[in-house]
Amino acid sequence: GERVRSVIQRHSIERHWTSLNEETGGMNDVLYQLYAITNDQRHLVLAHLFDKPCFLGLLAVQV
Repeated sequence: GERVRSVIQRHSIERHWTSLNEETGGMNDVLYQLYAITNDQRHLVLAHLFDKPCFLGLLAVQV
C-alpha cells in the first residue's frame, strides 16, 4: 500500500495506471480476496487501485 500511495502522491494516479500496463499478475484479485476475509477497507481501496480501468471499461461496454 505504501508503494502505491507514494507513486500516486509523487506523480499521479495516471502514472500508477500506466505502470499497471506492465502488471500481468492478479494483484487485485488477491486483494479482493483478502478484503473478503478481513473486511478491512484498506484492502478494498488497494484492490481498486490495481483494477485496470481500460480493461474493465471494455468489459463494461460488452455487457
